[in-house]
Amino acid sequence: ALSCAKIGGVNLIPHYMKRLFTALFLFSAMSMPAMAFDFQAAENLELGGQYNDDLYVVGGNTVVNGDIAGDLYIAGGQVIVNGRVLEDLVVAGGKVTVNGEVLGDVRATGGQVFVYANVGDDVLVGGGQVDIGKDSVIGGTVLAAAGVLTMEGVVNEDVRGVVGGLILNGHVLGDVILTIEDSVQFGVGAKVDGDFNYSSIL
Repeated sequence: ALSCAKIGGVNLIPHYMKRLFTALFLFSAMSMPAMAFDFQAAENLELGGQYNDDLYVVGGNTVVNGDIAGDLYIAGGQVIVNGRVLEDLVVAGGKVTVNGEVLGDVRATGGQVFVYANVGDDVLVGGGQVDIGKDSVIGGTVLAAAGVLTMEGVVNEDVRGVVGGLILNGHVLGDVILTIEDSVQFGVGAKVDGDFNYSSIL
């Protein structure tokens, strides 16, 4: 579970937002269709190769290097996804790093969540620290509940949500619509093609 501590004086996501993303993960993981899937569980896991069905993983420290033809569901402490996911990635962990391309949605919750890869559709993310890397292209919308959201990549649609602080140094082709508790910082690479609307948490 995420704590309500502060990072650099910024309160982390409100309790109700943590519950929302936890419920989202559990609902996604439990509503699997009646079809073949793979399941892996261990304290330390490093998974390679090709998985032709959905893959469910529970581990303390987990590294996924293999490609997943279906959805990938992971619950763990430290999670690193290097492989390519052809459908959705749903992940909950203490520290989550996504280096491999995801063709569907990314739904992630963690103390720290780093998305450094291309995502075909939406990114729904909750965390104390959330980074969208400078080389990432997000095909849909970023919906975030974060202590600090750093946005350096390209988002083809909108950036929406509730954050403690925003660091924007990327390109948003749609709108930015956020509730921001603390501060907004713009880098030299910041560009918003649509509207930039934010409200403060009093």
